Amino acid sequence: MVTITAVVLLSMVAVLLFVWIAMRLIAVLTRPADVCPGCSGTDVRQSYPRPSLPDWVLARLACVPIRCRSCRRRYYARRDDAQRLPRPSSRPIAQ
Repeated sequence: MVTITAVVLLSMVAVLLFVWIAMRLIAVLTRPADVCPGCSGTDVRQSYPRPSLPDWVLARLACVPIRCRSCRRRYYARRDDAQRLPRPSSRPIAQ
């Protein structure tokens, strides 16, 4: 039999997980598309979407993956902000 303490603990974990996911989504939706959050560089391009759950969920929220050419970090931005960025195959990535 499950005790009340275990139910309360699981409820608290679920609430914290929901808050963490909500904060991450707010950060994604308010981030400028043309500035890398890792190195603050502006040499960025749209990245290819991956067949993954985060890409699928964020695509439904009108977000696209962006990749920094300098530090190679991959992040997400709103689709309407990313429209002015270069497409993935427009320029090779620096090695």
